[in-house]
Amino acid sequence: MANRRGLVYSLPAPKGGKHAVNERLFEDQPMPHMRMAKVTLDPLADGPFSAHDVTSKYALFEFFGGATLAEHYYAPPQILDELRSVKARKAWDLLPFEVELREPSNNAVRAVIDASKVTGDFQSLSMVDIKMIALTFDLHAQYVDEKTAAVESSEEDQKRIIEELSGKIEKVEVKDENEDSAVVEDEEEEEESEESTIKYCQPAPTVKRAPLDL
Repeated sequence: MANRRGLVYSLPAPKGGKHAVNERLFEDQPMPHMRMAKVTLDPLADGPFSAHDVTSKYALFEFFGGATLAEHYYAPPQILDELRSVKARKAWDLLPFEVELREPSNNAVRAVIDASKVTGDFQSLSMVDIKMIALTFDLHAQYVDEKTAAVESSEEDQKRIIEELSGKIEKVEVKDENEDSAVVEDEEEEEESEESTIKYCQPAPTVKRAPLDL
């Protein structure tokens, strides 16, 4: 069964035998998250697992859960700026695989900026989002579409890229564990206040009354 993320949740393999879809999976892997394989269009990939994966902070900590679904992982260096808490930095240090930090080319960044302005997504994309998409663009040109020629951007174009991305750079502050717990408590209080506000704003149920006999 495939979902919109491109992942396949396969059924258990027959007892003592290999799985029908993924020969790497056996009957002794009963849990769904242990039977999850990533489908890729990368021609260099071996089987259902991806050869090259561009990942974000949320994918690393929320989705992978320590599982290695690719041979090589890439991310823009700015992903380290998103590791603002002590817990996130510890999780990064304990990853069971190495993430190669690579800056995308100016040509790829320009292509992503131009495309996002056409689709209307530029305002909603962060600098890390743009560089992640641009890095994917570079890797696709390197490993899949080798005929794509890398065009060097001019100095003026580089200045325009810096100007357009400068508004997306946020000041990063490192928080300690006490500050993290305080932030979590504040978020929980905000959620509770929002829930109470929603309940308070709900209209009262209408009650049907029987007509009076006069």
